[in-house]
Amino acid sequence: MAMVAIPEKFNLRVNRGDTFIYCALIAVVGFSGMFVISIHSFSMDELEAGRHWKDDCRTLEVNMPTGAFTSPVNKLDCDGIIINVPGGQYYSYIHQWELYKANSK
Repeated sequence: MAMVAIPEKFNLRVNRGDTFIYCALIAVVGFSGMFVISIHSFSMDELEAGRHWKDDCRTLEVNMPTGAFTSPVNKLDCDGIIINVPGGQYYSYIHQWELYKANSK
């Protein structure tokens, strides 16, 4: 593959195979970095969910176990509608909403 990507007529004074491997590693690191950045960003819908859960809902139960292989949930009463929200998602969305609200002031 490296022989096709880097023609033999170029004298780079380095091994063409090594150059290809280094370029491939740089590409993998770049895509991994983009993936990590996209994982830690929140959309406006998720921020709106955090605002709704914090301002419009009342917590009924916290960290309610739901089974051996599932995460605990928080039971919320939102205007008479009972919803179960995974605990980790609940806390991260509310935390992100508070950060967004503090930064927008």
